[in-house]
Amino acid sequence: MKPATSIFMKPTRSIIQRNLALSSRLRGRHRNRALATAFMTALASAATPFSQAAQLTWSGGGGDANWSTGTNWAGSAPVSNDALIFAGNTNLITNNDITGLTLVNGTTPAAAIAFTNTSNVTGGAFTLGGNAITLGGSITTTAVTTGTLVDTISLQLNLTAIRTITTANNHGLTISGLINDTSGTNSAGITKTGVATLQLSNDSNNFTSLSIQQGTLTATSIAASGTASAIGQGSSISFGGSTTEGILNFTGSNAS
Repeated sequence: MKPATSIFMKPTRSIIQRNLALSSRLRGRHRNRALATAFMTALASAATPFSQAAQLTWSGGGGDANWSTGTNWAGSAPVSNDALIFAGNTNLITNNDITGLTLVNGTTPAAAIAFTNTSNVTGGAFTLGGNAITLGGSITTTAVTTGTLVDTISLQLNLTAIRTITTANNHGLTISGLINDTSGTNSAGITKTGVATLQLSNDSNNFTSLSIQQGTLTATSIAASGTASAIGQGSSISFGGSTTEGILNFTGSNAS
């Protein structure tokens, strides 16, 4: 089950009236002190912060591949502002049958979508298909120590800002789904980090910002600025960091 969620609440009229009634029975300076104490107590009880979004791990135990099946997550199905972890080797081809889902960064790993298998013996490569999601955080893969893995995201990713995709050692990622800029200001994009390869293969990607800070980004199409392609429609690409090298590998038949 998801952790209980605390919410901000304004002191209600009944709380304030109850505290004022208590203070009215007191006199002199004690009354003033009681009023102040009662008011601060009401504020303190209302100032509990929101609980962090749930971070759900795929178990695949629901008898189907649907994200809406709670037992595929060993409990509850995802809702907006959750974070998802994909691990294990059960029901590797998954289907997002939830509409309007927004994912945000969790705690461990600090990602909206995390592929955490570390072996191709005990874990497999996942495919995420189905309905579009709004990516409100990063995507990460965990380093593989036995063999190699390449996960696939075939569903549409809506981006409202620049998002980081980290592909750790021997654990690559292919994104064949549309990467769609929904920022309204043409300011969304991708920053690629990590040494494993990230492949972008949707020729209709329309994001504008691309930074390859580390490792190789493979693209199936490249087009002039303002024209959609696998690497988006931006006018420039940033390569490398202060101590890292970024590589763009074009695998298409032609560039326009």
